[in-house]
Amino acid sequence: MKGNLGFAIAAVVLAAPFGLFLPAGASTVDLGSALPSGTVPNGYGGFNWAGAINDSGDAQFFFTSAPAADVSQFSRAQPFDLTSVVFQNWESEVTGLGQVSNYATVISGYLNNTLVRSVTENYPWGQGVFSGLNIDDVNKITFATTAHITDTFCCDGSGNPITVTEFNGPDTTFVSSVTVKNAARAPEVDPASAASALTLLLGGLAVLRGGRRAQRWHRQARGRRCGR
Repeated sequence: MKGNLGFAIAAVVLAAPFGLFLPAGASTVDLGSALPSGTVPNGYGGFNWAGAINDSGDAQFFFTSAPAADVSQFSRAQPFDLTSVVFQNWESEVTGLGQVSNYATVISGYLNNTLVRSVTENYPWGQGVFSGLNIDDVNKITFATTAHITDTFCCDGSGNPITVTEFNGPDTTFVSSVTVKNAARAPEVDPASAASALTLLLGGLAVLRGGRRAQRWHRQARGRRCGR
């Protein structure tokens, strides 16, 4: 029992310093009405926004379906996971009166400019909410949106409805929020932390050795008494 307890103490000594690096819970970064109009400042929400433009809650500023920012990418030095994102759309592209608007947004995650994972989300006008993306261990996210808008009206010379593609190409990506969390990866331990961990480990091993010497001394003492 004493030996097991000693190993348990050593395990606690080892685990304590590294437990400080457990990843934090998810957090949501809001754009649109959360910020004044203009360029989203680098450092907002802990990220660099690569010149993203915010509409400050005035949907008519960009004629979007809800407050949002025009975002092409965001990044930071420390790796993170992207878990969800909320897109908005142009009001001028609203579905109705024979028009159907559909979108595809490619969400790509990079770690030090190496592609880690790319996800394509397809959605109709006004329904761009995605969770469970699981783009993990990246330090840059990029967005690329394509709009596919068709319009149907009456009629050709034979009385048949006419359907035309009004727009099928690159579109602006409007984002009202993203939810991220710190990447659950093995941390890089700085020298000071490593030295502290080593000191604690050596102290734990010294306690174990001291306990074993005490046990040997008691056994030898009992042996001498029994010999008399």
